[in-house]
Amino acid sequence: MSIFRKGAVCTRSHPPHSAQPVDISVEMTTPKTLVPVHQYDQLPTYLIVAGFVFIPLTQPYLHEYGEDWYNSSPRKLCQRAISWDLRDKDDQVAVEGVVY
Repeated sequence: MSIFRKGAVCTRSHPPHSAQPVDISVEMTTPKTLVPVHQYDQLPTYLIVAGFVFIPLTQPYLHEYGEDWYNSSPRKLCQRAISWDLRDKDDQVAVEGVVY
């Protein structure tokens, strides 16, 4: 087994039964999810409308619900975080944040 980093190219020749060797090249990428898992080196974004603060949903936000965030966070937010894929680069799930 080989472990490749994002952007690496994996090549391998494997001769199937009674055939010529075949070269396969696959680019390794990470899946783009609707809810980001981490946001390194990025300032948080927000939108203020009529006193309400809207922030993009991220998995670190869901982790604020505790160790068992998968079961204790709101179900619809958790579904979007786990199973929805990013279709357009500008898609985001926004939640109303609380400002103290």
